[in-house]
Amino acid sequence: MKKFAALILAVAMLLSCALAGIAEEPVDEMAVQIGVYNITNETGEVVTFLSIADNITGESESVTYPAEEGIENGGSIVLSYAIPANEDGHHRLTFSFKTASGYEGTFTTLSIEETGITLLAADAMTGATPIAFTETPQSQDGFYLIRNATGATVTELTLIDNVTGASISFVPENGLKDGDEMDICFSIPANEDGNHRLTLQFTIETGENSYTGLSFDTLSIEEATIELLNPDATSGATPIRFVVGE
Repeated sequence: MKKFAALILAVAMLLSCALAGIAEEPVDEMAVQIGVYNITNETGEVVTFLSIADNITGESESVTYPAEEGIENGGSIVLSYAIPANEDGHHRLTFSFKTASGYEGTFTTLSIEETGITLLAADAMTGATPIAFTETPQSQDGFYLIRNATGATVTELTLIDNVTGASISFVPENGLKDGDEMDICFSIPANEDGNHRLTLQFTIETGENSYTGLSFDTLSIEEATIELLNPDATSGATPIRFVVGE
């Protein structure tokens, strides 16, 4: 049960998070261990690319910003990554970033932990490491068990922050088949409003038709089970259904 989570926090910009793996149970802290990283840009320029990669599986997730929409110097986001609780999280991840000028930084021994990370300018580095660890603020977390009830294959899921417009897409390996489930996680600062904070979009492939941009735009920071529905089977404009009691 592999999960990737990208959790977004904004001092100047907030990004989004998700877990990209098929699971049989809703996410809970007993089943997974989650690393949460509050990342602050102190490079002196705009950060346009961020990535977290799993050193064991080789799986990776990345976010690319247009230069004019990147993370400004002094801005912050939060990324998180989750792995099964019985796996070793020590030095599990590689974190990398790129700025608008093309400056790149990579740290290959990031562990599953909760910490703050400052991205350093090249001339501010005291050694070979382009980051510095700091204390991290608290966040509020939303956990969503996504169940495919479309009758087709879901090829892509996207979470969009309704406050900043930042987004991240998740493409399940071989698609999320009908009846399969995956966990998605999103976090925001503890002092911000999580009510109706997110938009969930997804794309399905039926073999004959492709439905893109299916959207629910009032998702709150909460713990919920969500079924994705085929637009041909919905009686209203909402292509999802919340499952009560799970």
